Amino acid sequence: MARIIHTDPPGRVRRRILQLLALALQHLAKCKRREEKADVLAFMVLALRELDDTIARTVSAWEKRGYWLKAERFRADWQWVDFLRRQIEAALEAADIARAAAAAAGLESYTADVKIPRRIMASRPWDGAFDRWRAISTDT
Repeated sequence: MARIIHTDPPGRVRRRILQLLALALQHLAKCKRREEKADVLAFMVLALRELDDTIARTVSAWEKRGYWLKAERFRADWQWVDFLRRQIEAALEAADIARAAAAAAGLESYTADVKIPRRIMASRPWDGAFDRWRAISTDT
């Protein structure tokens, strides 16, 4: 099997994901329909999973080089990702959109300083995310 080569460094991927999460939070505040809110919240869960993967890749690279303390500090700085993902996902599994939205509000403090580029302002990456999330969660 061939090696997977990631062309974007994990830090850049993290920045993009945080930008998309900030955009999704803005949109969630404006959502009226339950289905649309579910899509946005499911997108947040999927984005937080991806964010967690970039953290693991970064930590793994540092641990290979013996930077144990740096890796542990980094992991501690980003532990909120898994915590919020679990909260939002548990609420979505229980079909409690209000509780999921309240948990997603916890992202605000982590995305407050994130600048959303103009090129992604018109994008809607959450369209169909609930179906994608459901397909992934039933596979596991």
